[in-house]
Amino acid sequence: MAATSAGPAWVRRLAVLGLTCTLLPTVVAADCAAGSSTLTTEGCSGCNEYAVCLGYTSADECSGSFCETNGDCTYQCMNVSDVTPTVVMLIDFGGFKSSQEVASIKAGSYSDANFTGYQFPDLTSEWPSANNDDVTAVGTINLPPTTTTFSISGGTADVNYPKGKVASVTLTSGFISSETQVTTVMLSSLAIGGQLAALPGLLPSSVQVIDLGNTLISTFPAGLSELSSLQQLLMDDNYVTTVDTLDVINTISVLSLENNNINTFSGVFSNLSHLYLGGNNLTSIPAAIYSHTELTVLNLTGNPFSTRDFTKDQADFLNNLETLLLSASDFTVGLECDESNQAVVHDVTVCLADIEDLQQIGSGAYATVWLVRYRNSQLLASKRLREERPQKKHTSNFVEEIKLLANFDHPNLVKLVGVAWTIETDLQALLEYMDGGDLRRYLLDPSTPCAWTFQKFNIAIDIIEALVYLHSFVPPLVHRDLKSMNVLLSSDFKAKLSDFGTSRFRSVESTMTAGVGTGRWLAPEVIRGDTDYGTSADIYSFGVLLTELDTNQIPYSNTRGSNGKKLSDMTILHRVATGKLHPEVRITCGPALRNLVQRCLVEDPAQRPAATVIAYELRVIQKDMAASL
Repeated sequence: MAATSAGPAWVRRLAVLGLTCTLLPTVVAADCAAGSSTLTTEGCSGCNEYAVCLGYTSADECSGSFCETNGDCTYQCMNVSDVTPTVVMLIDFGGFKSSQEVASIKAGSYSDANFTGYQFPDLTSEWPSANNDDVTAVGTINLPPTTTTFSISGGTADVNYPKGKVASVTLTSGFISSETQVTTVMLSSLAIGGQLAALPGLLPSSVQVIDLGNTLISTFPAGLSELSSLQQLLMDDNYVTTVDTLDVINTISVLSLENNNINTFSGVFSNLSHLYLGGNNLTSIPAAIYSHTELTVLNLTGNPFSTRDFTKDQADFLNNLETLLLSASDFTVGLECDESNQAVVHDVTVCLADIEDLQQIGSGAYATVWLVRYRNSQLLASKRLREERPQKKHTSNFVEEIKLLANFDHPNLVKLVGVAWTIETDLQALLEYMDGGDLRRYLLDPSTPCAWTFQKFNIAIDIIEALVYLHSFVPPLVHRDLKSMNVLLSSDFKAKLSDFGTSRFRSVESTMTAGVGTGRWLAPEVIRGDTDYGTSADIYSFGVLLTELDTNQIPYSNTRGSNGKKLSDMTILHRVATGKLHPEVRITCGPALRNLVQRCLVEDPAQRPAATVIAYELRVIQKDMAASL
């Protein structure tokens, strides 16, 4: 945490009271501990109990007035009081500079001259300390039974150094893993970001509070969930960008990630009561925050929020917090709503939005589909252009699709409920929500039978009735992308056709765009690049879809070449275009249905039946099936 951070300083820096530690020259007779580059309490026989020592094989290597030689070893002992509740060790930075520090100095954020004065005192004579030029590791540390807080800090004092200013040490040999009397561990201003995976094995299982402030961490340490007693995790002044749904430690009640680089926060911590996210890169308040039912304190200051839109539920959630740190200056936009749609959230005026995003339920090359709640009640599907692709061409095509949907009135076409936008590129189409998912998901379900059931016939009839309607326009409307993923189902298996982004009217004078549609469902003439195709291209795609309903499989999924390997998409398209391949039904498929599928899939478009004919024949086949039962 930077010195100006609004984070929980009462947790980050505990007062070190009653600590008595002196550097005492002591002659010892033992091996030279773990060497001159490792601080440890092991192998320090002759030092006082719990003393930290460095061992040298040559008296010339130990400098200063606290060096004593015994035989082949010279030792420096740093004694710790055996009654203190807090033990602090310091690693002076020496000449080490992290790449982050170098970048900050180059950017003019700070310089070495900044680390003097009352903010950065020199307390190395009061606490066990070493210079990073000499010491690069900390080994096993045995602590007094009274010690509950253990701290190692880079620098000359246990204070908040600027982000990136660290000492570089490696924690080894079990570190303090056996010190189960310790409940608080503070490792700050140290370059230990690369040791996160090993950290649970280096700390005692009793630890309840861990402070990893300014330790060059770039990923959230979800592995700390192995420490079952952990309640507070403090990671200010680091480089974390994402906390995703898998980055969860459900035991913690306090999480501080201030002054990181977070732009995504989707994790939900079931027991979290205090969350500090100040000074990050969030452009909107993460939706996951509203799922933290135990939350009472939230800090969001210092983020560049680009929207003031909140649902009523979100505004109520924030207003019900005991403490919310958020101000109008944290928003990069002004109010863009009428006064009647405004609300106050802890002294910040916001806009109450009609549409609340719940979760993403679909994604394509140029658009995504979200499940949304409209006016706090109705569930709808919101189709919108991808944020990273707001090209004028895509916006224009999306507007044309919306205009097309607005003209439809058929029970087997997904209904357009409305349109919403703030700016042109923020356009979204609000569609009826089909809670049964798409047809492909239904066919992938192991419980879905391959055999033709009344349910499957009803789905097929619903789809062809949608085509009858589209093809009845003058000029006829060609869907051009008929496939199982574009057939949506209700919970009672009512089927509706969706996604009209590539649909076009086919007049006598006009031509069609070559190659439009999804590969394995395309008619041969479309694959070949013909531009005079019409409604018969949809009929071919419907025939492919009938084979899906018969097999439950993606078209050509089991088709193999002479070498026994599955065919590539390019090979499949070439063979379909040249009339050498078409999808097939199972051998158990009834003759009438098999004949209908084959007629839909003939290479000559003029020989394919019309949608009205197919609708009639499917009903006859379904009726005959019912009579045979």
